[in-house]
Parts: sequence; C-alpha cells; structure tokens
Amino acid sequence: MKKKYSLLLSILISLTLSACGQNTTQIVAFQNELYSTVTKIETLHKELNNLDVTKLNAASNALNQLSKLNDAFKDLADIDIADEEFAYLADLAEEGSEYMSQAYKLFHEAYGNDNFDEENADLAYKYLERATTRIRVIVSMLHGEVPDGVIVH
Repeated sequence: MKKKYSLLLSILISLTLSACGQNTTQIVAFQNELYSTVTKIETLHKELNNLDVTKLNAASNALNQLSKLNDAFKDLADIDIADEEFAYLADLAEEGSEYMSQAYKLFHEAYGNDNFDEENADLAYKYLERATTRIRVIVSMLHGEVPDGVIVH
C-alpha cells in the first residue's frame, strides 16, 4: 500500500513540477517581452526629451519620435499576459496606450500645422504624462513595489 501511495505521490509531484516549468517559461517570456518594450519606451522618451528644438525640422523630428513612442505603447498594450498574477498590468498598459494615442493626436494638432496651438500642446503633454505614469507604475509593480505618491487617473 505504501508503494502505491509513494508512486502516486511521485507522479503528482512530477506533474506539478512539469506544469510549473511551463508556467515559469511563459512568465519569463512575458516578463522579457514586457521589459524589452518598457525599455524601448524609456529610450524613445529620452530621445524625445533630448531633441534639439532650435533646429528647423524640430517639430517634424518630434512628431516622428512621438509616432515611434505611440507604436511602442501599442506594442505594450498588445502583450499577451498569460499569468493571472500580472493580469492587472493589462489594464494599465491599455490605459497607457490610449493616453499616448490621444497625446500623439493632440501633438499633431498642436505642432503639425503652420500655426502653433498652445491649448492642444498643453493637453497633449498632460496625456503624455498620464501615459508615462502608467509605465512607471507597471515597472514598480513588477519589482513588487507600490509607488508612493502616484495616483493613476
């Protein structure tokens, strides 16, 4: 009888470990994709902030950079979250993508024409800040931290 229980226990442990291995592989793949996309967003954001605004083509360069940033936010929202433990990130990523999309549209309206539209520019910056706030929250939460003083609105 003990041999049957031992054998059954061994089989159950083997099945559990093999299932955990697959889940771990999915989680690691998800985390790698997430970190890669967030790193890309951070890099694009730094490049945007470092653009030389005194150049003649500064507005078109900024809009081009914003287009890349908008695409990266869409990529973030499209990441398949296989692990329920990280499911809450999907909403943050989707919100970030929506805010970035709105910021991109408003930046085009503010800087894309011959006349500068200050109201749309101000609103675009607010949407961009909301989008980047979601990135900061996602990164903090992945590190197991709840960011202090961050209110996601």
